[in-house]
Amino acid sequence: MLASLESKPFEYVPDEGLTSSGFVPQTVTPPDRFLRGLEAALAGMRNPIELWDCELFSLPCREIRRLGKRFLEIADPVLMQQVLAAEADAFKRSEFQLRFTRPLVAEGILAAVGDNWRTQRRTAAPCFRQQAIDELLPAVESAGRQVVEALRAASGSLDVMPVMMRATFDVVAELLGVEAGALDQQAVDRAADDYLKGVGLSAVAEIFGFKWLHRRLPLKGRLAVDTVRREAVRAVHLAQTTPDRTRLLPRLAQVFGGDDGGETKLRDSVVAFIAAGNETAAVGLTWALHCIANDPIVQERLAEEARRVLGSGPLTREKISALDLHLRVVKEALRLFPPIALMQRTVTRAVRIGNHDLAPGDEVVCAIYVMQRSERLWQNAATFDPERFASEHSHDRHRFAFLPFGAGPHACLGMSLALMEMVALLAQITRELSLTPDPSHPVLPVMRLTLRPDRGLVLQVRERSTDLRARSFQR
Repeated sequence: MLASLESKPFEYVPDEGLTSSGFVPQTVTPPDRFLRGLEAALAGMRNPIELWDCELFSLPCREIRRLGKRFLEIADPVLMQQVLAAEADAFKRSEFQLRFTRPLVAEGILAAVGDNWRTQRRTAAPCFRQQAIDELLPAVESAGRQVVEALRAASGSLDVMPVMMRATFDVVAELLGVEAGALDQQAVDRAADDYLKGVGLSAVAEIFGFKWLHRRLPLKGRLAVDTVRREAVRAVHLAQTTPDRTRLLPRLAQVFGGDDGGETKLRDSVVAFIAAGNETAAVGLTWALHCIANDPIVQERLAEEARRVLGSGPLTREKISALDLHLRVVKEALRLFPPIALMQRTVTRAVRIGNHDLAPGDEVVCAIYVMQRSERLWQNAATFDPERFASEHSHDRHRFAFLPFGAGPHACLGMSLALMEMVALLAQITRELSLTPDPSHPVLPVMRLTLRPDRGLVLQVRERSTDLRARSFQR
């Protein structure tokens, strides 16, 4: 049964003059029909977004069945609001998604349930308030300087994603209360990559009934878990030597310190916050660089804004708030490439979503990627156009049409920090450097827990001309 809800495209008119190049990023072409059986299983193990066919992009939602289980796939903001907020108590985290996260984070906040989840979220919340975020500005500025130097030193083509991962990792370390550089970021980054490659295959193979292909996490994935947990334990010990009660780890230690297995709980929490804070911001920023590298008009506008706003002196909240175009670029990149491309929930009580009566045990798939690329909701949805997030073009848009950080009780705690971090790092890059795509390195998104570039993101980096710097300062 198909829903009969109607959702009209949001109409907007770009500013006068050419504000962007009309870049359309390459992505996975949706299949022209619903995939079943072995064909669906292979597509899911290869790249789960290949399962979303053309029909779903044109609908608010639809019911499907796989292996005898009933699924409601939704790609509409009204229905998203029902599932994630208004009727959130009728759902729980789906075991499907937990299979991706639990082998790594165990009882950390990304996989915790019940009282354990509530305790971790309540304890961590003060570390993501505005005052606490402002205290991280020096760490973000330092990370930005290191990013610029790393990109400048390449003097040619390089994969920018590892550089972004290093930068955001330093900010997460500061958030935890650990000195930047004290943890082995490169080991964690390699381990995360190995884990994501293995766990995706294992979980999807099991969902489609092919347990014999991946009965458990492959060896590289298990070694990756050991590596990340070892660094998390080091973080716990380092934070104990220099306690700062405004930071996350000391706050969690106060809660878990006296519990049985308290150190294990601390370790799992650290792993979860590293995974969420580092991966999401780094991947989002990487996609933003991909978009502006292919849109020279937007990139030049960014360079001028960065030079005008940042000026001299330290990074401040006021400066970041004035980087309006940078924020629009980040949001548009997150629309096209949401790090969390889907959220899945299991129904726990009878509930009506749209025109569908769901029963306990049914599954709801919130197809964020599909919704944010639907022509029903976004004009010229495939085109990179930051102006769609200008206030005059977005004030009537449904607030659940753009959900890169989720919504409701399980919305990402670090949303404000991640946006600040991405905007600030992007501005420090665009002020100093010019980016262009490497034509020998095409890019496609692949879902491995987060939506990553399939083979990294190789860009050509050049020093920005001194003439442009002078013009920007004069303005």
